[in-house]
This record gives sequence, structure tokens and C-alpha cells, in this order.
Amino acid sequence: MVFTRKLEAATAHLAAVRDLLNDYIAETLLRQAPAQQYLLTYRALEYASGARINPYLVPHDCGIHIEKPDPLPVNIEAFRKKKANVIGGVSDFVSASASVFTPATDELTGEGNLAASPLPARRWEAASTLCQSHAFDGGDKTQTAWMEEQRANVIERTHPPFYSLSPEPIMELDSAGSEHIQAADIAAGIARELWLRYNLVHVVRHFHYVTYNGERLSVDKAASIQRLIEEELY
Repeated sequence: MVFTRKLEAATAHLAAVRDLLNDYIAETLLRQAPAQQYLLTYRALEYASGARINPYLVPHDCGIHIEKPDPLPVNIEAFRKKKANVIGGVSDFVSASASVFTPATDELTGEGNLAASPLPARRWEAASTLCQSHAFDGGDKTQTAWMEEQRANVIERTHPPFYSLSPEPIMELDSAGSEHIQAADIAAGIARELWLRYNLVHVVRHFHYVTYNGERLSVDKAASIQRLIEEELY
């Protein structure tokens, strides 16, 4: 017992360092979440089209002050649970939120559309896509509430002028009574097995829509990521 107490005392500082590192990683994940990516994409298109002055290109001594748009707030406390790593809670949220924000980001950029619409039309399509309803397996009300809050925040900052938006709800369903959620779970299991047996490129070739860290993958992007993964492993 004496030895155990001495060991715990000697390594207590390591636990504190670990907790700080976990918090940093969790905050980084939220800063790069799909909602943030949507907002960054929207701002970049505004700057490129001249709809908004890019504050980063205005000289500091020219006498003109342009407000820099704030990123979405980052708060990991909502994902902190007893006996659970905060990174896991944030990762689950970021992964789930991709289905809400990534398709809208695709509309903004014209991703996968060879004849992309003009920017004003893409803004409207993106806003409409963002307002669509989504359903998730019940059990984590914190995740659903946070997703609703982020979506409302993004819509407030980016909705097209003179365009009234009425977002449809993000809902929680019991997977036992939802064929759609059961089908999604089966599809996820198939994708996981394809990745374990083969690689990420194989998954992309067999599924219509695959995202990785909030980015929709093409075969070329998947191949590039797969090479990086293999370099890290070997």
C-alpha cells in the first residue's frame, strides 16, 4: 500500500498533463468541425466574389478597420462526462455533424457538379440543404442540442439576404423502431469491414458519399490519405 501511494503521488503530474493534452485535442477537433468548415468556405467565397472585403488584405495603417468574422464558439465542457475521455465525445459529435454540414458545404463549392451554379444560387441551395431535417439514434441529447445550436449560429451568420429560413428539426429516434437508422448502422458496418480488409480507397469506390475529417472524399483524395496513414503505421 505504501508503494502504491508513493507511485500515485509520483505520477500525479502526468495525469494533469494528459488531461491538458486531451482538452487541447478536443478543442482542435471542434475548431475543425464541419460547421466551422462550412463557415470558412462561405467566408472565402464572399471574399473571392467581392461580396465582402477581406480584412486580412487591408493594410493596418490605411485608416480603415474591417471586422474579422469570429469563428464559432468552442466549448468542450458540454462533452465532458464522468469516466469518459472528452476526445471520444467530441469525435462522436464531429462525425455525426458531418451529415448536417458537409452536404451544404458541397452545395457552396459545387463539389461533384461539373456545371456548378453561380454563387448566389449556390448560397441559396446551401442554405436550403442546411435547413433540412436529420435524425440520429437517441441517447445523447447534449450532442443533438449542440448540433442545433451550431446550425442556428451558422444560419444566422450566412443566410442569403431577403431569404426567410425555417430550419427543420434535428431529431433523436429509437434505432429499434427506425429502419433508416438500422440501415445506416448496417452501411457503417460494411464500410468499416471494407476498410479493415482493404483500404480507404476501396470504401470510396463502393459508397456514393464518404467523408473523412469533415471532407468529402474522391478516389484521389482517399488515395492520398491512405498513403499518409500507411506512412504513419510503417
